[in-house]
Amino acid sequence: MVTAMKTVAIVKYDKLNKKTLVVTLDGNKYVFEQKPFKVISYWCLENGSSIQGRIDAFRYALNVRQKCCIYINEHTLLMPTTSLSNDDCIYINYHALYAFHQVDQQQTSLVFYNGQKDTINFNYRIISKQFKRSKAYLQYLEEKRRNYQQWIF
Repeated sequence: MVTAMKTVAIVKYDKLNKKTLVVTLDGNKYVFEQKPFKVISYWCLENGSSIQGRIDAFRYALNVRQKCCIYINEHTLLMPTTSLSNDDCIYINYHALYAFHQVDQQQTSLVFYNGQKDTINFNYRIISKQFKRSKAYLQYLEEKRRNYQQWIF
């Protein structure tokens, strides 16, 4: 299984073939038999916590109940487009996303740091909201790290 250490750009579920597609910033594509939630759960465990622990931490920090972003490691913070249990959910790595633009009412164009582009069938407002939540969560974590370091040194 690909580790989250490779910089994941996007994670999607192909309902027709019942497989998960993971695209990395280096352009590699990986296919898994498990659904995205199971793949992401593995990555969380690989990085020291359960997926539920990551979700609970996000909820605690931002007081958000729906569409919780999932922090895997310092290179991977996955922003879901819908409920985590929804097969239509696409997970976008905050750290890999360079820009996003509204195509129309139901489509958003994603541009990743490597120049790779993808258009997804989700409203721009959803992506924008998830991007802001991810940024706020990373700021929260950084503030906690700074406060913690003051007590140690």
